[in-house]
Amino acid sequence: MLTSLKLSRYIVTSDLLSAARTGFQGRVVFPTRSSSPLTVDELTWRRIQDGALDALPPNAVQRLIEAKVLVPADEDEFAAVVSENMAAIEQQDVLYQVVQPSAWCQLDCSYCGQEHSKKWLGEEQQEEFLQRIRARLASGRYRHLKIGWFGAEPLTGLTVMRRLGASAQALAKELGCGYSARIISNGIGLTPAIARELLEQHCISEAEITLDGLAADHDRLRFTKTGKGSFRKIFDNLRSVAAATELKLVIRCNVDRLNADGVAPLIEQIAQAGLAQRVQFYTSPVYAWGNDADQTALDREEFAQCEVEWLALQMRLGFQVGLLPPRRKIVCMSVQREAEVVDAYGATFNCTEVPYVPAYGQPNSYEIRIPVSSIKVRSGAKLHAGSNETPANKLHNFNQQLLQGEHLQCASCNMLPVCGGQCPKSWHEGHAPCPSAKINMKERLNLLFAADQMTE
Repeated sequence: MLTSLKLSRYIVTSDLLSAARTGFQGRVVFPTRSSSPLTVDELTWRRIQDGALDALPPNAVQRLIEAKVLVPADEDEFAAVVSENMAAIEQQDVLYQVVQPSAWCQLDCSYCGQEHSKKWLGEEQQEEFLQRIRARLASGRYRHLKIGWFGAEPLTGLTVMRRLGASAQALAKELGCGYSARIISNGIGLTPAIARELLEQHCISEAEITLDGLAADHDRLRFTKTGKGSFRKIFDNLRSVAAATELKLVIRCNVDRLNADGVAPLIEQIAQAGLAQRVQFYTSPVYAWGNDADQTALDREEFAQCEVEWLALQMRLGFQVGLLPPRRKIVCMSVQREAEVVDAYGATFNCTEVPYVPAYGQPNSYEIRIPVSSIKVRSGAKLHAGSNETPANKLHNFNQQLLQGEHLQCASCNMLPVCGGQCPKSWHEGHAPCPSAKINMKERLNLLFAADQMTE
């Protein structure tokens, strides 16, 4: 039996680590296929690497098999991982639909690729969207409807949210499906009263807000259309909402060379405000958004090293930190069967990064071409004949492209099971979107070991 096993190619390990209290010397082994870390002494790890599995206790071998550290010797792991991802997509029973109720945003962020206008999703387009949801839920493939409210700034379309959200909830209930929602907002309009409404009336359990450093940095990057700073209003709203509601709050910090030095002070201020246990915080590198915003980005290695320092700081200050990425079988909505973004003009997409972006043309080249035969819509609805070569279809077929030999960096990467390819749109546009964890995974495992030793 043991000769039929091999060490998985999807493995990341920590440095050789020591525990002073116990005298342990070994490594944290992270099999990305299972995302289940194991602490292994150095002698055992050498035996695993050398294939000397008969020197290990049977229960240890079984544990390694269950964690997918050891896999069948004849298995094509790359094909297995991609096939598992495709199977997960086919078995997906949550219908995810994103609504952009408004094309307007109060901010004029320096890296934003969108062009904003005072346009709101009309009642006719709302009804067409609901009809598409009805047809999808009525197929029996789904047990749950999840709505993502996105922008521009969705809270500038609160009137649309109230009408459309209530209708979507009623539709899900009528067809025997569950319902939930989340929102991504700039935070300017997220007062405690609005937060309570989101929780109680819209079934929104999570709000993601962006802060790009303290006031000096944030206000230089995320200013209003009239040139005013937005940090103070957003931060005050976050504190008030955290104190008055149970709404889950996620803070995203977009990082480039202009504000990297301000990330640690922001983390410290969030902790000083008593929010370390109340919010989830993460950083993301600034990237091209139909523009050249990535020209000010940190290089990948520099961002990855800074990220480790920010993660360690969060741990010291009591934040709940996710050091290890989970297995990611469905990389994003683009690859899902019927996931959809509808913008304020009624246009449909399968990626949230493309609406309102002038660089993608008029009409937008990423717009979904919905086959006329696939759904009943009102007379006059906007439909497109479409072809298999549209950008939307190329995003959707990302896993098939992997199996066909495209995106070779993914095929050779030990992080593929937890990354999933990261961003089909970026690959389509010629940018490798590899996550920072690809670079700093070893340091993350070192941090995990240190945290475990402190806990013990």
